[in-house]
Amino acid sequence: MTEPMRLTDQKRESIVQAAIAEFGDRGFEITSMDRIAARAEVSKRTVYNHFPSKEELFAEMLQRLWSCAPPQAEVVFHPQIGLREQLRELLWGKMRNLTNSHFLDLARVVVGATIHSPERAQVWMARINERELTLR
Repeated sequence: MTEPMRLTDQKRESIVQAAIAEFGDRGFEITSMDRIAARAEVSKRTVYNHFPSKEELFAEMLQRLWSCAPPQAEVVFHPQIGLREQLRELLWGKMRNLTNSHFLDLARVVVGATIHSPERAQVWMARINERELTLR
């Protein structure tokens, strides 16, 4: 049996869900912690108690969305199977990710948040690359 969520965990979850919606609707730059607090139906102070900055909230939101994306299968070269067939299978695996709604949500938010900030783009590309490397 699952234990009920504590109130603080419920509030944290509401904040993250509100951030996902706000970043998706308005983008990172325009979204304010005030709007996130209002959408989550919590005080601004509660938001800052859980997430000291918008960047940290964004990082938490991305981590949750990214963890929902299906893991990619390990790619191992098999000399007995043709290279073309193996590459095709690798590409189909990537395409399956691109049709996953959680992955698409993540991609939309990341692109929107990083398009005007090369520094932020570098940080998130490094995190994405890290994740891909840990899947091997």
